[in-house]
Amino acid sequence: MFGLMKTDFCNLNDYQKMYQRYHYCGVCKTIGYLYGHKNRVFLNSDCVALAEILSSNNIEYKNINKSIVANCLEFNDHKLHSLNIFEFVSSINLLLVELKIEDRIADSNSHVARLSRKIFKTSFAKAKNKLMDFDFPVDEVMRWSYLQRQREYEFLNQKNDKKDNDPVEILNYLAEPTAAITSTALIHGLKLVQNKFDKEIIKELGFKFGALAYLIDAIQDYNTDLKKCNFNALSVAYHVHRKKIPEETKNHFTRYIHSILYDIKQINNELSIPKETFDSFYSRLESNIDEQLSTKKINKVPLAKQFRNALKLFQSIRFAEYSPNTLRADCFFPVGSGMVKLDDEECGNIIGCICLFICCASMADKMH
Repeated sequence: MFGLMKTDFCNLNDYQKMYQRYHYCGVCKTIGYLYGHKNRVFLNSDCVALAEILSSNNIEYKNINKSIVANCLEFNDHKLHSLNIFEFVSSINLLLVELKIEDRIADSNSHVARLSRKIFKTSFAKAKNKLMDFDFPVDEVMRWSYLQRQREYEFLNQKNDKKDNDPVEILNYLAEPTAAITSTALIHGLKLVQNKFDKEIIKELGFKFGALAYLIDAIQDYNTDLKKCNFNALSVAYHVHRKKIPEETKNHFTRYIHSILYDIKQINNELSIPKETFDSFYSRLESNIDEQLSTKKINKVPLAKQFRNALKLFQSIRFAEYSPNTLRADCFFPVGSGMVKLDDEECGNIIGCICLFICCASMADKMH
């Protein structure tokens, strides 16, 4: 599960949990239905949030059918609900993955990225064809992606005359292609479900969110990029190459990020998206960004331990009675579905997908 818009299910009411779960499972299942199960590992939380926004004004989609979240391996009638939205978003999801892989190859000539491109080549091609069926400008997006790599290459090799500009100007310049791609996806998604909307306002919202995604990615990857001598937007904008980002630099960067967040919040007054949906979107975005910018040291649990904890958690849960065939998939990916409780403490009605079990697995030791 990737992206900025991860959800803390423990702080949602029952309707919000089911509403977000409906879109989470809907996008995930549609990826599997259209492109094969192996592609479901690429599920992006930002794309799930996009699906929520696109369906927020459509009453038909608010009549949530629980059968869509009943079992990870069952597709049955899920394809009859929110078809255009889920097909569009799942295809956008795979397109973004392809662009990310190409970016990794350009940055470091990664063997893993090259292998991934080969393995998923057919799926990526199908996703682009599906998007073209929606009149989505795939060629324009690919040009923006190429421009992104070109700009990064120029800065990495000191070939850009903007290298001595103000850091914010450099960050805006570098983030522009990713922001434009995000904006394009949001505008064309809304065309599927709304006849009238303010294109400029939606464009600005998508642009701001895309810029945030790019910039947060830069601070997340700072140490890795520095170690591997890869391009990093934060490093080139502030001319820092130390293992630890200087406090003054981080404070300036944080203020800039929060200024973009503030701009997004102000856009709310001019949107045709329901206030409740936008407030949920903004709250998740703000929370996840604050976590990424936190100065507190976060102890990351090794993946192997996360998986062991996930299985330990799986063995400790009790499933709610409404969930059919919960144990059908047993303990392999995906593990099934259901509302769960750990001992006597409710843990956010965790979705029974190994992605979210792993996300919550670090809690297991504290709860036992």
